[in-house]
Amino acid sequence: MMIVSAATGNHHLFEHVSTHNFAHLHRLPEKLWWAGQFLFSAINEELLMIPIVLTMYILLKRTATGWYMASFLSSIFFAYLHYTVYAMNVWLVIGLIINRLVLNELFRLTNSLRAPMCVHFLNDAVGILGWML
Repeated sequence: MMIVSAATGNHHLFEHVSTHNFAHLHRLPEKLWWAGQFLFSAINEELLMIPIVLTMYILLKRTATGWYMASFLSSIFFAYLHYTVYAMNVWLVIGLIINRLVLNELFRLTNSLRAPMCVHFLNDAVGILGWML
């Protein structure tokens, strides 16, 4: 990401929406706009991560252990993408790895992208609701 932002000259293009300070949003329309952006990122993350795990799975020769190795590696990558967003908190990163493993397994069991998208969306919605209260 550093290379891409250096190439464009604008590092704000790649800033995660949760880096904005939610406490400074006082009006309901501002909060709803921010929440919508944050929830939409959950869908985008699934559109990014599922092809990554599938590509790794194919590269690992489609074995049973290959799926779990691909799932674990993509979970680490997912946590890495969020590491600076969540103030470099190691416990949150571990939670993200576990969350990604669950979403990957949900995709494998349902053979559908909709299931992990919905669960990811609902998970983020519960978190946003906690911030808004």
